[in-house]
Order: sequence, then structure tokens, then C-alpha cells
Amino acid sequence: MTQSKWIKMSGWLMALSGLFIVLSIFASSRPVFNEANAASLPIDRFLKPAASPLMVISILCLTAGVLGLRSRFFATASRLGRTGLVISLVGTVAAVVGAIGLGIVDQSPWWQTLMLGVTAAMLGLVLFGIDAQRKKFFSTANFLPILIGLPWLALLLADILLDVVTKVNSQLPDIAFAITTAVTIFGLIALGVLLARSTTKSMTPAT
Repeated sequence: MTQSKWIKMSGWLMALSGLFIVLSIFASSRPVFNEANAASLPIDRFLKPAASPLMVISILCLTAGVLGLRSRFFATASRLGRTGLVISLVGTVAAVVGAIGLGIVDQSPWWQTLMLGVTAAMLGLVLFGIDAQRKKFFSTANFLPILIGLPWLALLLADILLDVVTKVNSQLPDIAFAITTAVTIFGLIALGVLLARSTTKSMTPAT
């Protein structure tokens, strides 16, 4: 496979990661199938168990997207951008491990591994996005990596500050999580499409 084809494929996989997140959230929101529950549908037999595999698939697609960004821009990125890509890649791998672990045993340390991995992935994308803004890696919308990662980091910081201020395990409003998730999903789809379309004929076969 040539480098150009690989980068194009990784871009579309990153875009698909956003769609798989939507499917995973929808599947996890469905009730466990129960004929006595009017809100439960026959398809819930399959949707609820599919939530965890769908999340794993979404993170694997994101990992492919980060690898594509690395293949496309690592040579031209500054130290900041390269560091961001490495942090993001390590984060996505950790998130995959955590998501798989949660699918087997829904308890510690898998939840913490997933959250730490996702946070690292988002932080890495923000660092790469700062570099993309400065160097104009894409022909347009170089802010997208920042758009993907910054809301998540802001949500995490707000959650920590809320716990510190209230001195109890408080939760932010659901709308905050919904908005953050929607922005992240939009950003992943848009960045994936942008990456897939950023390839050039001058690229050489991958080694």
C-alpha cells in the first residue's frame, strides 16, 4: 500500500470513529431487553451487548487516524506537533486496552485506563492542533484538532474543580457532556475527511 493510500484510508477511519461513537452511545442508552418493559424493543437484545465492542472499534479507528496524521505530518511538524502525535497515539492505545477491559469486567482499573487514555489522546490532539494552526498543515480548518480535544479537557478540568469546590463527588449537568461529545464527534468526522483529502500524488510508498 502506498503512503498516499494509507493516509487516505486512515482519514476515513478517523471519520468513521465519530460515527461509531454515536452508535456506541445509542446502544449503551438502550435498556436491557425485557418483554415486561414497554420501552424495551426486540433489537435491544443485540444493541446493549454491542455498546462495548462499538466503543472499541471507534477507538481503533481513531488510533488509525492518529497514525495517519503521523504519517502525513510528522516530518514537517515541530517538536510540539510531534510530541502531541506521540502522546495522542499512546493515549489511544491505552484507551483501547481500557475499553476492552471494561467489556470483560466493568470495574477498576479499566475505567481509569480508558479515561486516562482518552484524556491523553485529546491532549495530544490539542498540542498537534496548535502546531497545525501555526504551520497551516491543511488548506483549511487547521483548528479542528484543537476543537476535538479542548472541550474534553475543559470538561475534565471543570469536573475536577467542581469536586474540589463542593468537596463531594459531584457531576456536571448532562447537557455539558452532550455538547462536548457532539463537538468532539463533529471534529473527528471533519478532521478525518480533511486528512483523507490532504494526500498528494508526490507521496512515496510507505516503508
